Amino acid sequence: GMIVSLFPVNAIWVNSYVAIVAILAAIALPAYQSYTKRAKFSEVITATGAAKTAFEVCTQTTGTDCDAAANAAVSGAYPKGYVQSVSASTTAIVATGTSEAPGTYTMTATVSGGQVLWEGVCSPADLC
Repeated sequence: GMIVSLFPVNAIWVNSYVAIVAILAAIALPAYQSYTKRAKFSEVITATGAAKTAFEVCTQTTGTDCDAAANAAVSGAYPKGYVQSVSASTTAIVATGTSEAPGTYTMTATVSGGQVLWEGVCSPADLC
């Protein structure tokens, strides 16, 4: 009797399969690595939340020492996983990632009519 194979297995077909898998891996691996870098760094971006809220509330209520309020709010308010530090000044909040999520996220504040407008910038830029 003759055995019929569903998948022809000879040298040409095997090489074709290997080539297709290699091409897919060459495309998928860098995309996955980029995805995991951005996913880790999103924790750094999120860590600015408490400082941002405190800065906005301070600006709309007292309007003075808002950097101190933001720094106090962020002290211990974020997980230490990928976040190295979060600090606030009178015009910006800067979050820095650890060696596992290297980069910085800077949120610059512009106060206009009691409203705080934020502009966020990642360095390197491909993390945002």
